[in-house]
Amino acid sequence: MKRLHQEEKGFTLIDIIIVIAILGIIASVVVPNIVGFMDSGILNAARTEAENVKTAASAYLAEYEEWPENSDDLGGFLDGTSKATYVFSGNSGIESVSEQEWEGIYWDADSQTWAKGEEPAPAPEPEPVPPVPHPPVPIPIQPIPHPPVPFR
Repeated sequence: MKRLHQEEKGFTLIDIIIVIAILGIIASVVVPNIVGFMDSGILNAARTEAENVKTAASAYLAEYEEWPENSDDLGGFLDGTSKATYVFSGNSGIESVSEQEWEGIYWDADSQTWAKGEEPAPAPEPEPVPPVPHPPVPIPIQPIPHPPVPFR
């Protein structure tokens, strides 16, 4: 192993600590952006897959004059494998998605597209309101008028 002589210079401990600190700052800025790019990439891939499935379902409709039951019926109309099974309704929309492999996104049936986050829980059924017992309605008692009694 070669030793440094007096006239040769090397890195000091301070130099190395400064370089490590700069690399840490760069990593703290870059890593969250990469994660964001990956999330948006997954969402865009899922949306593209859904559009491809809708196009294949339209081709199936043109061929057989009925909508497919689900995306598994689209064998000859769809290349590759889907990461989700799309269930079709009687109209042109996707009713629901089952067995999806995407993480961090869910199928929003109202907007007919994938959305970021966890699927919102269904609204709880409202509890039935018990009937309010009404207090008995008092019947006003009117005094019976008597003829005046004369004084004697």
